[in-house]
Amino acid sequence: GQQNNTEYLLEKNKLLRDLFLWSVFMDMPEMAKILLIHQQSRICAALIASAIFKQYSKLSLTVNLKEKFQNQADDFGKYAADFINDCYKYNERSACELLLRQVPLFGNITCMQIAISTQSIQLVGTACFDQTLNQVWYNKLSMTYNQTLIRLSQFLSIITFGLLAPWIIPYREKETNMQDTSLSTKGINYYTDEKKTKKYWTRFQYFHGSPFIRMCYHFVNKFLLNQTY
Repeated sequence: GQQNNTEYLLEKNKLLRDLFLWSVFMDMPEMAKILLIHQQSRICAALIASAIFKQYSKLSLTVNLKEKFQNQADDFGKYAADFINDCYKYNERSACELLLRQVPLFGNITCMQIAISTQSIQLVGTACFDQTLNQVWYNKLSMTYNQTLIRLSQFLSIITFGLLAPWIIPYREKETNMQDTSLSTKGINYYTDEKKTKKYWTRFQYFHGSPFIRMCYHFVNKFLLNQTY
């Protein structure tokens, strides 16, 4: 019963995906826009369409075709940005996760990967994209507490090589009551495990797993090297 329904939905989504990609490759943007509405991952699909039309524009030999394909690329890029903006207004946390979730229907790629690799100006310019970058930048470190206290605790943790971090640094916790089980969680790895977070060495590893902290260490290292020479 339930397994058959799941398989049916999967096959249906694959069929709609193939029809959508076919309409994009065959340069039928109006049909693609109709099929886009029926896509399970609209943001990802719109970004892929934008990337394809952008590539068509680069390969075109005439000015008219270049402009035509670029306009179509911009249209789908705007669709993706509008979708994520609407999601962000409704729920900021879930919208950020949408950009980082792997999309199995499109080869486990993430919307963020497509936006960066194809230089999607429309999506990169959204508030949601900025917030998502912050999530990745700080990783499992919390950003919801008093900023002054956080900066002080980060400074003290860095100068003690992270030894104080497990006691004074706040960590991000997953809001399990808000989890949408219908969406994939693959690619979302900046939440901490509640049981493991209580362990000193786990919190120590979480602290050093943040790109922001690693960058701070890098700057400190360069500063000390410059002072040495």
